[in-house]
This record gives sequence, C-alpha cells and structure tokens, in this order.
Amino acid sequence: MTKKPPSSWTIISALAALAALIIPIALFMIGRQSKTLTIETVSSASVADIRDPTLSGLKLSYNDQPVSRVSTATIEVANTGSQPIEARDFERQLVIRFSELTPTLTSTLAERVPPNLAPELTSGPSTLNLSPMLLNPGDRFRINVVLSGDFNEPAVDARIAGISEVSRKLLKPEHKSSESILLLIVGAITTWAYGYLGMASGAVLRANPVSLMRRGDSVAITVVLGMASTTIAMDALDSMAASRVTTFWVYAAGALILTFAVVLGAFRLRRMHTRYRIESSTGDVRRK
Repeated sequence: MTKKPPSSWTIISALAALAALIIPIALFMIGRQSKTLTIETVSSASVADIRDPTLSGLKLSYNDQPVSRVSTATIEVANTGSQPIEARDFERQLVIRFSELTPTLTSTLAERVPPNLAPELTSGPSTLNLSPMLLNPGDRFRINVVLSGDFNEPAVDARIAGISEVSRKLLKPEHKSSESILLLIVGAITTWAYGYLGMASGAVLRANPVSLMRRGDSVAITVVLGMASTTIAMDALDSMAASRVTTFWVYAAGALILTFAVVLGAFRLRRMHTRYRIESSTGDVRRK
C-alpha cells in the first residue's frame, strides 16, 4: 500500500503549531536585542522615627543638623540590553533625583558586577549623580543611600545615545517572586499540554487523525496552548529580571518538558491507531 504524501492541511497545521511556540520567544528576544539601561529600586526601609511620642527623649543629628526620621534605600543600575553602553553615549551625568522633602544624607556604592566596575558617584542635596561610564551587557551595581525623611520613588534624568528612555523598575512587592514562580509552573504545564495534545490528537501529523474533536479544533487548541505556554514563561522571566544563565536553564527545562510531552503524545496516538480504524467513505471512527 502506497503511503500518501502529507496534505497541504497537514503542512499548514504543523507550521501553525510550530509558529505558536516560536513567535512569542522571538518577540521576547528581539525586545532584548537593544541598548537598555534599567534603574531598579531593590529595597527601602525606615531606620528611625523620633516623631513617635515614645521616643521623645531620643535626639538624631547628621553633621550637627537635627533630623527626625531616617530611611534607607538600595538602587540598582544595570545594562539589561544586549549592546554595550559607552561613556561617549552619555550627553551628561545620569541623575537620580529624590523629593526635595527627603534630602540625601549619604550614599555608597555596594555590590558591583564585574568587581572592577568603578562608577563615579557624587551626591547632591537630593540627588545621586553618576558620571558617564562603560556598561557592558550584564554589568550592574548598587547604591545604598540614606535619606532624611520618608522614602519616595526617585525620578531619573538621563540623555543616552540609542536609549529613548531609561527603564525604571519600582520597588517590587514581597509576593512578586512567588508570582514569577507560579507563572513558570503554569507555563510548564501549558508547554506539556501543547506537546502532548499536538501529538495525541494528531493535529500536526495526520491528515485524518483518530480524535474525538474536529481537526480544526485540535489545531486551534494546540496553537493557543503553544502561544500561552511561551508567553507565560517569557512574562515570568521578564518580571523576575532573569539573568542570561537563568533564562538558559528555563529554556532547557522547557525543551525537556516539551520533548517528554511529544514522546508521550506520540505513544498515545500510536495506541489509538492500533485500536481504531477510520472508514474511508464516511470518516467514522470504529474499533478494530
């Protein structure tokens, strides 16, 4: 018996299912193929507040100037793009500006990646000023700042060639990381469902599969699952500001999940075709 060549519908189904998985990843990667500077508020905390009546006997001062409330914050500056940001790209200093009601008391450079990164930092009455510098992709550093008053998210003023606007990430809620993990789990489940359904239903393999649903329905569901799985995973990686290493391992885990689902789905499809036959005249499914 001569094996029939794949029909145009089979080829279109396979391409649609594959595109559903690849397109969101491609869009995510294209978004990263750019010059991007991100300034993120990592943490903030209140150190002391002598406005509390129970602390009326406590006196605070900085450089002989009395202060009533002290707060701290950690700000991270990072090149999150794929292209280096050179010192010549800066038209002027990068300024991180706090409210005039919360002047800066002191600021220090903290964690730096790589360790030989040496930003030039100066403090104004309510600003942090950074001189032009070279930041390669993945370079980052943190600034610890002590403020007089309540912490409010600072504004950023910068003019950098190739960057229309500096990316700002405000202080993340404590539950943000758990949300990212949940998104990754949901993405893993939908990836498995995409691979399994695409094979088990025969949506991308057979011109006339053994299935309880119409072929068009099978393809539509498979495409939606493919787009959902990668979109959810990309959103999780973006929300957790995943590094390249983390992104690689997420891709690897997704590939393993998809491979396992495809193998399981193919095995399921094979069993179904050994148990059922299709009437060529009517297309009805009958048990052998």
